[in-house]
Amino acid sequence: MTKFRPCIDLHSGQVKQIVGGTLSDVSSDLKTNYVSKLPADHYAGLYQKHDLRGGHVVKLGPGNDDAAKEALSTWPGGLQVAGGITDENAQYWIDQGAEKVIITSFLFPEGKFSQERLERVLAALGGDRSKLVLDLSCRRKDDTWFVAMNRWQTITEMEINQESISFLEPYCSEFLIHAADVEGLQQGVDEDLVAKLAKWCTIPVTYAGGARHLQDLEKVHVSSQGKVDLTIGSALDIFGGSGVTFDECASPPSNIPKLASQEHQSHLQTVNPVHFSCYTGIKEATDILQVSRRLIQLHPRQHHEFDWFLNSVLSHRTFAKPQDEAHRVCFKRMVMHDHPGYTGSEGDPENGPAVAASIFTAVIVYAAFFVFCAFQAYLHIRASRGGAISLS
Repeated sequence: MTKFRPCIDLHSGQVKQIVGGTLSDVSSDLKTNYVSKLPADHYAGLYQKHDLRGGHVVKLGPGNDDAAKEALSTWPGGLQVAGGITDENAQYWIDQGAEKVIITSFLFPEGKFSQERLERVLAALGGDRSKLVLDLSCRRKDDTWFVAMNRWQTITEMEINQESISFLEPYCSEFLIHAADVEGLQQGVDEDLVAKLAKWCTIPVTYAGGARHLQDLEKVHVSSQGKVDLTIGSALDIFGGSGVTFDECASPPSNIPKLASQEHQSHLQTVNPVHFSCYTGIKEATDILQVSRRLIQLHPRQHHEFDWFLNSVLSHRTFAKPQDEAHRVCFKRMVMHDHPGYTGSEGDPENGPAVAASIFTAVIVYAAFFVFCAFQAYLHIRASRGGAISLS
């Protein structure tokens, strides 16, 4: 399931949202979407409050160390840090409270990848790859992508493809990939890149760049089959954006709280144990209405094929108005979109053809049984009318 990964981008000691492709040594070239009046530790505290782990603090250039330390000390072990990481300071930033360090430019002296430097960084972390994230932020060239370094201004010789991903995976625990060409523009995510990353990567990967509203979270989920997480920056209301609110990202439908009512849990188990697990994601309070409404906005099509089951379950006296309608709508959406609480899995069966064959075999068996029963009924009717054939 694709998750929202928050960020704290620092430039000149302030939290900012910047058009990624304009970062350079020439200050007049810089295009800024938002400059926050709040310190970095405010955002760290906000992310901690919502338990949004895996967010990254990115130091864009010099003068950001103090702000980064404040954020890390606010939520020790909850955030990752990037910007100027080398073999000499990697462990230092872990000691400052970073869950992981994120590294790019140090690995590409003069734009050429150095395996020796990568091994030095890993050695500095005690060989613990769980503390290392490789930032393969990139720029697009036709239908290919190349790693970009030095605030995304220098294109390296490393192409992001299956070969390079497979080579780097043993050295790190996850990848962070900014699509620098669309970073900060709020013009949509690079779905081609997202789909490729899902195909190539076997470890966690976070994509950033171009997200503009909550629907992009679903687009990434669909394009990557839930394998790629998404960072949303400039579009967020907490960064001056209007495309999506932080609360929507912090509490998406996939993170619906569990039932508070033991009475409801007990009843649902007796109604249908097979479907009980899907209800453990439903809360009886009114906030389920907000989640349901958001799901309906994302998926306006109406599907009535599940109403027979929902109505029978929700007719129980423990579901009082208006909660029953909220539960009904939410559960329908969970079923329609293969929520893992309902399906028991986020992926396809391990052996799809075998599962399909079993299903079709069962259909044929049931069809044959139906024909047999119908024929027996026909013989019985014929015998009761004095026909030549009798069942006795």
